Amino acid sequence: MIIAAEREETYEKVYKVWKDNTGRELLSILWNESSGQCARVFEEPGIQKGELNKETLNKEKLNTDELKNTALKVVNFFKNNKKVTGVAAGVICLLIIIGFVLGRGKSFDFANYVNLESSINGHGRCDGNIDYEQFAEDIMKDSKIQEKVQEYFKNYPLAEAYEEDDYEYLLEDKLESNLDVTVDIKKGTQGELKNGDKVKLTLVCNNKKFFQKMGIHFSPSSKTITIKGLKDAETIDYFDGMTLEDLGLQGVAPYGKVSSEVSNTLPDNKTISMTCSPSEGLSNGDKVTVTIDSDSNNEDVAYVPKSKSKTFTVKGLEEYVIKLEQIDKDIMDSIVKQAQDAAMSYAAQNSDYGTVELTPIGTYLLTAKEEIDGGYYNKVIVVFKAKSTIAGKQIENYSYISFTDAKMVDGKAVVDLGEYHSPYESSLFSTEGGEGYDIVIGDSTYWAKGFKSIEELFNQKVETDVEAHNVEASEGLYKR
Repeated sequence: MIIAAEREETYEKVYKVWKDNTGRELLSILWNESSGQCARVFEEPGIQKGELNKETLNKEKLNTDELKNTALKVVNFFKNNKKVTGVAAGVICLLIIIGFVLGRGKSFDFANYVNLESSINGHGRCDGNIDYEQFAEDIMKDSKIQEKVQEYFKNYPLAEAYEEDDYEYLLEDKLESNLDVTVDIKKGTQGELKNGDKVKLTLVCNNKKFFQKMGIHFSPSSKTITIKGLKDAETIDYFDGMTLEDLGLQGVAPYGKVSSEVSNTLPDNKTISMTCSPSEGLSNGDKVTVTIDSDSNNEDVAYVPKSKSKTFTVKGLEEYVIKLEQIDKDIMDSIVKQAQDAAMSYAAQNSDYGTVELTPIGTYLLTAKEEIDGGYYNKVIVVFKAKSTIAGKQIENYSYISFTDAKMVDGKAVVDLGEYHSPYESSLFSTEGGEGYDIVIGDSTYWAKGFKSIEELFNQKVETDVEAHNVEASEGLYKR
């Protein structure tokens, strides 16, 4: 039976319905019962008029579920196109089904291969990432598709080196380079998805011809899935066992330091990165807050933090002396005695000098305005009024002794008395050199140790450092 030519417009409508609903080209055949041949074909690439006969068509195996869905679409079409005659409707329906059978390959639900980026309920994330390896493995289980894939890639460069598993890898590469998934969160929040939330996944295929040629179809092209199977996370303390030592606490207050970045290990040996703030300029009693890095959300383990940060109180740091009042009388007495011993030792080793008498009149304390690299953090300068005898003549001037980096230990100031500077040169002591001035006695000129005035001592030993240091002077001592 051949349908009259005036029905051609109807065939075109059927063709459009088929293509809109399936995304595939329709092979529509008008069957001639008497000749057993195709009388007319809506052309599709690779299939020419008259190539098919009843024997070929009868060998095709029908998928009943897909056939039913297709038939329903055809019925809906005819409900909306009442001008089509009963005979025409039957023939067209038959031909659509035949085209469906011949053009159909195997369908795969892409959504089954979209992975969630977390296994934790309430912390799920769906970025549309496909498990291409598993997808390719499952597709290649179909022997017909496997044959087509191997045939397609047989002329691939170095094809002779590829075994069956290698062809699976090549298909995986095709999937990865041509399939993408867009994600629309219908219910829930990205990164905080929980069981019961809904996500719409839409497949974007950039090379439909290849997959059609392989007999691979993706159905449906979009799908709304309900999140399920996420495990409830165990809440644990991410900071368990962490101490100040783990933060790398070091240095001397007020310039203590901790590491800016630290880590801790969870029960499953997963390492969690954290940041410390502040990490510099620390003193005892200061607070350091350790915070879990925002990009260290631990999605692939079943734990969530009890808290995202923890605050530690700095303690146990040595401290630099920053106030004169921290130096008690016992320490000051030992400093004065060291200065007197240094002066007397110098006088005893120089025949021009007689005795040297030092009377303390005050103390300067210099403290660094900020951390110094390679310099000193503080300097204690004890000032003396000095009386000495040079060639039998009594001389009065001003002298000093200084110590650097005095610290507080267990609440008391500690000064290294073995490391100091003074005007008195001696191979027995570490000195700054021989500060002093010429003095004429009779016909001879001598070098008097010290400074003529307290102002000169201040100018040379204190004021030269005020740019980088704060200065504190004891009561009554000269200060500009």
